[in-house]
Amino acid sequence: MLYNVTVIVNKSLKLNNNWKTGYICMREAWLDRLKGLLIVIVVIGHILPGPYNTLENWPSIIYLFHMPAFFMISGYLIRDKGQGLITSVGAKARRTLLPYLIYLFLIAGTQVILAAVKNPKWYFMKKNLKLFFQGGQDLNYFNCGALWFLSCSFFVFLFFFLIEKGIRNHWFKLGAFLVLWIVAHVQSKYFIEGTGPSFLLWDVAIIGCVYLAIGYYGKKYLFNKKLLIASVAVLVIFSVTRATGISEYMNGFAIELWSHTYRYPLLDLLIPVSGFVILANLMKLIPEGIGSDLLSDIGKYTLPIMACHQILIYMLREQKIDQMLILWAAGVIVPYLFGKFIINKISILRKSML
Repeated sequence: MLYNVTVIVNKSLKLNNNWKTGYICMREAWLDRLKGLLIVIVVIGHILPGPYNTLENWPSIIYLFHMPAFFMISGYLIRDKGQGLITSVGAKARRTLLPYLIYLFLIAGTQVILAAVKNPKWYFMKKNLKLFFQGGQDLNYFNCGALWFLSCSFFVFLFFFLIEKGIRNHWFKLGAFLVLWIVAHVQSKYFIEGTGPSFLLWDVAIIGCVYLAIGYYGKKYLFNKKLLIASVAVLVIFSVTRATGISEYMNGFAIELWSHTYRYPLLDLLIPVSGFVILANLMKLIPEGIGSDLLSDIGKYTLPIMACHQILIYMLREQKIDQMLILWAAGVIVPYLFGKFIINKISILRKSML
């Protein structure tokens, strides 16, 4: 997926049996921990029954922050190397669309072929092919709907680089992201469930781009103590207000990007950003140990877990296995082991699927 790197200058380090001069890139452990935590939460979210914006369904609290956090991480990881628009977009296309297509053909493509063998009638095949190429929400038909994040991420990076490299004035850039924020919420307000998904869920990238920009421009403030205190205060006020039930506005708040559920312009900004700041600081404070090392290692294999967990959960439920703990453990552990011991061991797979 996206690599976490810290640049360290060193003139005499040996890497992979080749002498290098200049820079060596090291992974940031806290970022891997955060990605590991978030992908575990994603799997939990796909096991939980809805709705996701009621106090009665308290585990759905994860829908206050988890997908926006992934986009903010993507923004944090962007390093400005002075590349042009085409080069920057091309690099991100390889990091998002290539694994998207590979996992799509492995999971959904296999099901399309099997369905065509069982029922070769054209009208039936046409339906499957339409859902396959449409992507986005339609991929839930093949139990790999989480792949929407990869295709959507391509458009997120495209919009971001168009603004970042196409507009020089800082205030005009800020204005462009503000326009995207407004457009996203206007669209969400008038979005009608069941009217059909957008191609590759490109329109969710409108709001995703703003979250990515927050991660990119806010990286130098992420571990600021005043920002951390303010973030804690925001979540405490929100939690107390929601728990006491004195605000219907607060009680109905949730963010489910996939279904265009982002209809609270102020809270959609404050809550995910506060949650991201708190989680990032917590992950950085966690000392090394068995638990944190495992979480960090899981974070390195976010892509296979994101792509494969839903089909595994579906297969288990087909076998009448419906215990949430078993579904959650299988959804995380099996793709993690697949990534660690198969994908990571083969160079061409590692470069295209991680």
